[in-house]
Amino acid sequence: MRISKRAEYGLRAMVTLARDDGTRSVKEIAELAKVPRKFLEQLLLALKNAGLVRSTRGKEGGFALRRSPRDVNLADVLRALDGPIAPLPCASRSVQTRCDDCPNLPGCWLREVMLEVRDAVASVLERHSLAETCARANAAPPGSTYQI
Repeated sequence: MRISKRAEYGLRAMVTLARDDGTRSVKEIAELAKVPRKFLEQLLLALKNAGLVRSTRGKEGGFALRRSPRDVNLADVLRALDGPIAPLPCASRSVQTRCDDCPNLPGCWLREVMLEVRDAVASVLERHSLAETCARANAAPPGSTYQI
């Protein structure tokens, strides 16, 4: 499974917000998370619509997490940005859609395997909170791919 650049940047932004309880401007988040500002604005809007962040207007405004970093897991962020965590449309638990060329959804042998894959991936992502991920990022050795 590969996550999109959108999801990767969104995770960076959320971990950046998880570092403190304050509100950060889009500019600050973009610089700290190393995410292009225009792209970040779109991501923050999607995260806001999903109820994961809140925004405040004005000179001291910006974005902050809506819930504690311990209460937001990586699956929440990925679902908000990329939709269901499923390798095929028919393997989604929330928005099940028959694949274009599937003649028999209930009897599909591939779907059963893909449901197992989806459950395994979702289980791992749901076990890891933003707080735990932030701690990992803070403990990463110098020169790691992404430092916050």
